[in-house]
Amino acid sequence: MKHLIDSVLHEILSVKNLVHAISGSTASVVAISTFYPLDSARTRLQAGDLKSKNNFSLQLIREIFEKEGIYGIYRGLSSIITALGFSNFVYFYAYNCIKVCQKNRTATMDLLTAYTAGAINVLLSTPLWVVNTRLKLQSNSNRYTGIIDCASKIITAEGIKALWSGTTVSLLLASNPAIQWMFYESLKRYVARIFHNDELSSFTIFILSAISKFLATFLTYPLQILQTRCRAKNSNPSAILKAIIKEKNFQGLFLGFEAKLTQTVLTAAFMLVVYEKIVANILTLMKSY
Repeated sequence: MKHLIDSVLHEILSVKNLVHAISGSTASVVAISTFYPLDSARTRLQAGDLKSKNNFSLQLIREIFEKEGIYGIYRGLSSIITALGFSNFVYFYAYNCIKVCQKNRTATMDLLTAYTAGAINVLLSTPLWVVNTRLKLQSNSNRYTGIIDCASKIITAEGIKALWSGTTVSLLLASNPAIQWMFYESLKRYVARIFHNDELSSFTIFILSAISKFLATFLTYPLQILQTRCRAKNSNPSAILKAIIKEKNFQGLFLGFEAKLTQTVLTAAFMLVVYEKIVANILTLMKSY
């Protein structure tokens, strides 16, 4: 029994898992920095903060720029880099720790592994995402000087539980990366079998990850609307759902979908290309020593 426990701990605490975690964290920061204006427009549409008659991403970005300048487009970038970097470090570390303990890789196992990693990530990183959402949506009458200032003001005004606003919805939304990874890993195995090569090109990785993220986003988007509103206003999910449907019918559950789809597919696809290449290069370098 002791030998088994030692073996599992050795796998969990391996350098390889740390490489995956650092690579995932780095790749996510590079990707979000590249496509941040799209993410900013999407968040403000979902939260109902941006009153626009169109959902076209570039037009939304132009509207924000005309009203608020370059600061409006990149508002909250530093906090999202912190949140995303930490979040993906936790996610990729947990995902690979669970994965190495599995003997058989199937679509169902990929789904369960990714969801478990996502749930762990949600519980640890939600406060950073709540702060990030508030920073993006801050008004001239309610300004924050940074992450710590925003978090302290939320705790003072609403209590520490407010930092975990929307956790229930976020746990449901852990299904998004779970579905994405299920499709992505399954497609990778399928393509590798066809071409008899486990080493996929950057273009192939980009296409496979884009398809996977598109399917995951389409299937879970209404939950993302609820998540953003919960983080922004610390309200009850059911009350928010009723308000959205009452105001805009069921179409309101897909508010900002075009902006989200453009941002999330490009960001996720680019991130996985960077992630896969960083991991491959580091592991190859490690083998040479």
